[in-house]
Amino acid sequence: MLNPTAIEALLPKIIAETSYFLGKYNKMENIVNLQDTWGVEGNTFTFPKIAGANATDVEVLDIGTDITSDYGVSITGVDANITQENVMRVFIPKMTTMSKKSIIQIVSRVLAMGELKKLEYDIVSLFPSFTTEIGTETGALTEASILQGQIKVDDDMDVGRMVILSPYQYWDTTNGIASFTTQGDLDSGYIGEEIKKTGFVASGYGFDFIISKQIPKVLDDEDYSYTGAIMSRSAIGVHTKKIADIELGSIASQRGIEIICTGRWKEAIIEQTEGALLISKGIA
Repeated sequence: MLNPTAIEALLPKIIAETSYFLGKYNKMENIVNLQDTWGVEGNTFTFPKIAGANATDVEVLDIGTDITSDYGVSITGVDANITQENVMRVFIPKMTTMSKKSIIQIVSRVLAMGELKKLEYDIVSLFPSFTTEIGTETGALTEASILQGQIKVDDDMDVGRMVILSPYQYWDTTNGIASFTTQGDLDSGYIGEEIKKTGFVASGYGFDFIISKQIPKVLDDEDYSYTGAIMSRSAIGVHTKKIADIELGSIASQRGIEIICTGRWKEAIIEQTEGALLISKGIA
């Protein structure tokens, strides 16, 4: 059996193992513009927001002529101010019979995955805030919907374009990706063949496909529709102080040790033109 002192001695290994899981499973890192300011004073980070540049913004002048136009491309900013904490608690009885290895592995994984799922949920919850909407609550996900994203989602920076879907949108053979084949026949066409071989199509139509189990079903909707998104990495910004800050506490009345994990971040839409809500039916 482990006493409180022995459990406390595991803290450095729990922190290290949690960091490993964060690095391995943090798929949001490649989906959004993530900026970490751990160790930097202040809770606000300003994401640069560029109004955009067109050919008409470039003025043609004779050599040596001063520019006289008052118009220029403006650069503003979107503040992401951290005002709340995401706190998770794991309780270990003082006289537990679990092994040290089991405590390290289980606690680290629970803390890392809990904070990452909350971060993912906060990000996908921004999707309905996009002003552009593709698809309908009662309609299937279609190739036309995906291709509309090529036109409606601006991406001057070329930093990655993706389609983020609920698994219920993706694997629905009637209304999802598999329906892109002939009437959902997995023996028909490239996508059907890939799904049959690997269970997943990672990319198509110029987009990477990402699955998020945190995308909620549309409330009060009998058709089981879900709100995914088509977006570039520049569309959403996330300011983090630390996704998982771990510390120990003791609860004498409950005769145990609690491990507290605190995540500090703030998410915000940075570029409206680089994201669109993708809504469609899906399996229940």
